[in-house]
Amino acid sequence: MDFDLTVRYLYGKPQSDFDALLEHLEELIDTFERNAKATTVLYAESYLAEKEKVKKEFAAIWEAAHEVYKEGYDEISGDESQRDAWASHKASYGQIEGEEQTVEENIDRNHREMIDHYNKSATAMLYSILEGQFRRFSELLRLMGNHKLSVEDLQQRDYIEGIYKYLQLVIGLDTTSILPFKEKFQPLKRLRNKIMHNNAEFPDIEATELNKIVEDSNGMLDWEREMDEFANWDDTDQVKRYYTMRIKNIEYLEPYYKLIREFFNELFWLADAHFQHQPIAERLKYAAGFVGRDITVANTMITEVDKGRKIKATIINNEGEKPASFEFGITVTRAGKNSFSVINQVPDAPRLDRLGDYMKKNPHIILKSILQGFNIGNRTASVNVLFS
Repeated sequence: MDFDLTVRYLYGKPQSDFDALLEHLEELIDTFERNAKATTVLYAESYLAEKEKVKKEFAAIWEAAHEVYKEGYDEISGDESQRDAWASHKASYGQIEGEEQTVEENIDRNHREMIDHYNKSATAMLYSILEGQFRRFSELLRLMGNHKLSVEDLQQRDYIEGIYKYLQLVIGLDTTSILPFKEKFQPLKRLRNKIMHNNAEFPDIEATELNKIVEDSNGMLDWEREMDEFANWDDTDQVKRYYTMRIKNIEYLEPYYKLIREFFNELFWLADAHFQHQPIAERLKYAAGFVGRDITVANTMITEVDKGRKIKATIINNEGEKPASFEFGITVTRAGKNSFSVINQVPDAPRLDRLGDYMKKNPHIILKSILQGFNIGNRTASVNVLFS
């Protein structure tokens, strides 16, 4: 173990407000996704446990009924069908069967409705997280840029649209690359609005904008026909019927976890460019800090490459030690599996050799201290570090 390097990077990079927002967002989405899956598993386990409990209870009831049946069968004379009918009546077979069916149907309905209620709550919550974190992001840029107007000063019916306009008109951010996300978020937005305002209930499914969303959901969303329980059932033609949109499978949200990560991933790159790459430069300075106590990061550049981006900057050692300067490059691309490499091409640079070796064993110096937040859209990535 290289003690000097371990001490140098033990506590990680001191967090700026920008770093804190990135880390919080990444942890928030990860936690939400993990908890949604865990809650679904718990609901399933509870459902199976309740079904098993009822099965055992009715098994005992049926066992007792069979004994009564045997007694009743021997009580009368007659042919087999007559004796069976009497014994079944005495043992209350029909009543028990009806009660068992009713109990099982109630369990199935209650479980289905609870899953639906939770899935709808999760859907509304996920969109609220998107809105809330987007607002926090705009507020952070306001503070970093010393702007007086906040996003609340631009009143818009559509909150997301209002933040887009705020970033364009007040912050001066070029939002061209994130415009396509608005359309991609529309189904989630429509679901959230109808859940919150209509309880996802409609008199006519053909007339609702959600019908196309349901049809495109691969069976994870569905319509269930309901009837008004307070209706006058003496006149069945007047019974009010309506449709309830059900979210049957929480996996419907899976693409939106990825989409939200990719959205903020792009936002953070845009913000870095807006501030002349200062956020990335600060992270590079921390990562390269072992080569000298007084270093400068210059000529920071971000270029797009196939499936990712390349970060490159010049590290200048102001202490006069070798290396006097070197190029620090990081290429991060989407990949089928995670990979990490460090190559040092700078000759006669023992501290860089040590730093490279340490990074290979401790990739978090790059993955967390530099790329956290900027790479949340990629669950698996290839990261290549080059000193040249």
